[in-house]
Amino acid sequence: IQIRITASKALDNEMRRAKKLEKEEKAEVESRARERLAEEANDAFIQKKRREIARENKKTSQFTTEFLEALTDEEIASFDDETKADFDALPGPSSFSRSNVNAMVSKIHEEDAFGTDTLVVLTLEEIEAREDDMLAEMNKELAEYGDVDGVYQRVDRETTAKIDKLKREINDFKESLLSLPQVRASAMEGLRDAIEDGTIKALKTAVKTADNAWLSGHDEETDGVWALDLLRDAKLELSSAEKRKRVTQAQRDLIAKRNKCFVRTEPIGQDKYRNSFWNLDNDDEGRVWVEADYALKAVGTSADDENDDNLVESAEGVKIGAEDEEKDFLSDDLYFVDGARDKFVNFSRQEYHSSGLMASLAKRHWGCEATDKSLRMLMKNLDGRGLRESALKSSLKEIVEAIAVVATEGGTDDAAEDKDEGAKAATQADAKAKYRMTGDDEEFSKAITAARNRQPGVGSGCRIAFDLIEDVSSALSQRVRMRKVEDPVDAPEEAEYVMGIVTGWKMTRVVTDIGQENTEPSEENANGAGSVESSTKSVPVWIIDIDNGGEEELSAVQIVEGVSRYLMWRTQYDGYSEENFDLQNYRNALGRYCGRAADAPYASTPAFLARHMIKKEQDLYPPLKNRVYENEWGGKSGARNAWVASVKEYGHDIGTLRNGLLTLEEAF
Repeated sequence: IQIRITASKALDNEMRRAKKLEKEEKAEVESRARERLAEEANDAFIQKKRREIARENKKTSQFTTEFLEALTDEEIASFDDETKADFDALPGPSSFSRSNVNAMVSKIHEEDAFGTDTLVVLTLEEIEAREDDMLAEMNKELAEYGDVDGVYQRVDRETTAKIDKLKREINDFKESLLSLPQVRASAMEGLRDAIEDGTIKALKTAVKTADNAWLSGHDEETDGVWALDLLRDAKLELSSAEKRKRVTQAQRDLIAKRNKCFVRTEPIGQDKYRNSFWNLDNDDEGRVWVEADYALKAVGTSADDENDDNLVESAEGVKIGAEDEEKDFLSDDLYFVDGARDKFVNFSRQEYHSSGLMASLAKRHWGCEATDKSLRMLMKNLDGRGLRESALKSSLKEIVEAIAVVATEGGTDDAAEDKDEGAKAATQADAKAKYRMTGDDEEFSKAITAARNRQPGVGSGCRIAFDLIEDVSSALSQRVRMRKVEDPVDAPEEAEYVMGIVTGWKMTRVVTDIGQENTEPSEENANGAGSVESSTKSVPVWIIDIDNGGEEELSAVQIVEGVSRYLMWRTQYDGYSEENFDLQNYRNALGRYCGRAADAPYASTPAFLARHMIKKEQDLYPPLKNRVYENEWGGKSGARNAWVASVKEYGHDIGTLRNGLLTLEEAF
């Protein structure tokens, strides 16, 4: 605990340092904004005075045009006493209002995001109007050459080359304008999704797509950059995400040091239904567990009548164990008063369920967001305006960014990463070209028939539920759930479940043995090597895209089991169950076990509790027996010896321990 306190203090110091740097950066940008406002006010005054002097000179002809054009800004500011007084009275950097400064700070942030000194923000209609004007100017320039067909006979070769180049540019520009609306609509949708996502990888991809769709470019009037307003928002979000990444990288080692000596893991947040989300320290990287309360439905109603967005179950369906003896909670004053009694009982029941409808323990539903795609979809569905979901969304963004940091620890730059992803995508595309996307109905039907012959009948213990897959005619586009056992010899029950979708199939040839190996040496086989007679046959294989990334080929048996397992998992098939050993092996009930290391795996078993009860009774009984006049527990009645014998003999049963604990409580 002391080590954790020290690590937490170091992490707090790093957080304070990050806040201090952020505050200094904010002050620097505000100073730049005030100086820029003052500079713009000075420039506007100089330009106004220059125009006034030019108009006055037209009447008096006191100065020449060359003299006025040669005047510098300092000379204009001190042109006469009145102008100098007005220039000195201009507002300084500290004279501007907070609203003006904030507007300029936002403008500076936008320009820094694009790496330019001047940014022109346009709507899609303004961009299209600019392109129409550009096309009109190109046509006007071409029309200045006169008759395009006859101009080649009276001009030189250089001019004809310019005309040909201009004609090609016009044709290419027109062809691009035909496909741009659809490309831009897709790019803008990607920008919206990336802003909702808020992670660096998604934002960079969306910004790159938007640049290819001509949603930004060089502005010739200001020598800066013009960009779509939605692209500007994405660039600002990308800058914020990169700042979060730098802070995460600086704090990553300190967080790991603190978590190494954790006392208790806390949830990272809650959604609007108060479902808790957990990122367990010793779990696989990037997995978030969801602990959800069942929404209790009233008797006689269906799940659709109650809550479509949350898990709905009856009170009897989620109840665990026996109910409380609520009469013990109520005093005589409350027991016969209906209003006060109901209010108190509802309050006490909320310890088990937020609805206050249950007087016993309630089971909770556990699920896992195991893929990067599911985490991003979860963040997209959260409402950032809510108090709880806003904090949860920020925590999830940090987790996703931390995954990206770990994934890029090798130090590869963005260009190399994009190149590797492009090469990988091209390789996968070439491999997928060998698979067929239709026509597996007959082979899938044969696979089901073969599985049925090996496993007749349908029951709760079957690996395949034929009643669920009999209506499935093709495996293509079907979801599958695979069970992977890492150590089938020593730990056949410890399995991991992987989800995927079937994307194609093909027929492949396999070799089967039809003879026995010849181990006797002969004249033809002087080296004593055995020979095996074999034949080849064509069998179907299906390829699936795994949700966690990657691909895998499945045989006919595996594809039938995978589709069936997914349907049983999806429909909560009667008798179907899965044991998730990653969750069950994670000991986090009360933090790290502080007793003997050999006792840690058994610290939550009934037998361990029985031993602990006997030890505590032995510690408490001696000081108590001298304080009573009649010893009805450890005296001649033999109640104490009977209790100890019962706990030792039946300590494996939790019901016996419950009764024994109540007996001990009453005796003491």
